Amino acid sequence: MGLGVTLTPGTIAAIVSGCRPRDTATFSFLTEREAAIVDGLCEAIIPQTDTPGARASGVVHYVDMLLAEFSDDGERSAFRDRVAEIAAWLDHNGAATIDELDADTRDALVRTLDAYAFPDDYRDVEDAVVSGGSRVQGIPIADPPLFRMLKPWTVAGYYTSEVGATQELRLNPMTPYRDVPLLEVGRTWA
Repeated sequence: MGLGVTLTPGTIAAIVSGCRPRDTATFSFLTEREAAIVDGLCEAIIPQTDTPGARASGVVHYVDMLLAEFSDDGERSAFRDRVAEIAAWLDHNGAATIDELDADTRDALVRTLDAYAFPDDYRDVEDAVVSGGSRVQGIPIADPPLFRMLKPWTVAGYYTSEVGATQELRLNPMTPYRDVPLLEVGRTWA
């Protein structure tokens, strides 16, 4: 939510129920290829920096669980269709996964998907497709936008994971309540 995304009723239900993916060795809804694509996109949304990213926290399993247990058939179908479009685009560009793209192409793909899903965040969606002076052609942008579903799920999955809550955020040190300057602690708290 801190990244300005809106949580869907299914996401809120999943968070409130305290759900976590039961099995992280297999997928309930996603195929292996779809999971690899979703994992790459989630990592692009919350990349590894000085703290682990979405991949290290297992966000792809959280997304799989949301699709399998908290989404309706229409949402599942739309999600699968958008991922299939990304898979076809990757195939056309000689890559099986997001990670196989060069950095400029990967960034242009992510910016385009984000700009189409959240156009108010961009002056012009066209700005999002230019990367390093080159234009990436044919990035699939269909309705409903993939990032409108995936971005809130990635944020929720990451910040409710052990990694997100303990390594990205800090546990609240204010017991009892006291003012602590942000510069002193360096991050917000879980």
